[in-house]
Amino acid sequence: MAVLEAMACSCPVVISHQCNLPEVGEAKAGLVIQPTVEALSNALSILIWDKETLSNMGENGRKLAREKFDWNAIGYRLLNLCKELVGG
Repeated sequence: MAVLEAMACSCPVVISHQCNLPEVGEAKAGLVIQPTVEALSNALSILIWDKETLSNMGENGRKLAREKFDWNAIGYRLLNLCKELVGG
């Protein structure tokens, strides 16, 4: 939940592959790294020194959170799935 909340607030995220949110990397909403000290250090260095990347990832994260993980979006997908299951 913390990752989704951070993205909703336009904060870029740094997650490991174990978070099981490949959408973060796909949407360029943050960095998906191996769970090592070196990988984390490199990721944080990128975000600290590259303000444009930081800003872009934050905006991409906000958009991703709104379009895919917002309760309205989830409800809409659930409704469509129910309609599909009952045949129309």
